[in-house]
Amino acid sequence: MAICIQRKFGVPAEVVTPQAFEAVLDDPEVARRVERARSFHAQDKGAYTREKNGMPGFIFSCSGFIPHEYTDTKGVKHPEDTWAHQEYGILNGLFMVDLDHVDNPRQLWQDITAQEVWEKEYKVRTFLAFVTCSNHGLKIVMACSVEEGNLASCQNRFCQTFGLPNDKSTKNSN
Repeated sequence: MAICIQRKFGVPAEVVTPQAFEAVLDDPEVARRVERARSFHAQDKGAYTREKNGMPGFIFSCSGFIPHEYTDTKGVKHPEDTWAHQEYGILNGLFMVDLDHVDNPRQLWQDITAQEVWEKEYKVRTFLAFVTCSNHGLKIVMACSVEEGNLASCQNRFCQTFGLPNDKSTKNSN
């Protein structure tokens, strides 16, 4: 199953191999950027955003994007490429839940997995869970349930199951 990466914010998406995925996770520069972003999070939101936007971002729910042109919010026209826009994403069967403003994301993950409800009752496989660079968020990547419908339906069902708020910003392919 293919996923995509944006090497940094504002560049076209590309398909990433499992080896390239692991290389990004093991990259010392990425680890340094995560630590710098975490150090800025509470005191300097601008520096935090710059660090975060300079890091690679994985798009877990798409195996690619249909090439297209677009004009950004500043009126700049961009040439045809694989820009990560929701309506051009080629879905791969995964979805992601993005839980923000979590005091202890590792404890939340332990609480979720201890219930054993999601995978047993809904028979949905979890592929990956990780703490965000803010250190106050948890992202969970799972297989979509055909019975639930689209990405947003799967996200809603997961959040309702565990009584969690659903971040409206992730109701797309990113």
